[in-house]
Amino acid sequence: MIKIKVQLFGGRGVGSGIYTKYSYKTLPKDPDDLTRNGWKEITDQRMPRHIRKFKNPKTGNDLEYHKGLPGQNGYRGRDHYHWKNPNSKNDKDFYLDKNGNPVPKNHKDSHLLP
Repeated sequence: MIKIKVQLFGGRGVGSGIYTKYSYKTLPKDPDDLTRNGWKEITDQRMPRHIRKFKNPKTGNDLEYHKGLPGQNGYRGRDHYHWKNPNSKNDKDFYLDKNGNPVPKNHKDSHLLP
């Protein structure tokens, strides 16, 4: 397993140089890889079946996985993730883009492809 050093944004571990396998730039094709690498699945049973939520207990980072829906256009038809911005103040900076910059909810750059 290759580990990369990730600078964390807010929450526990800020600036601590914690090593993690995944970041908003490197996400697994199979979301079950997250749980195999220490993430906890926190999906609420009321969520739609194609959406799963994960939390990294060491860093506090939250991640949401959306399974692409057959026959749908755009991101609704593609597997993708949303990385929650731990420093979010409102919906205008709710997620992080692939470079770690805050983006609003429903912004195209909030969709992170594995």
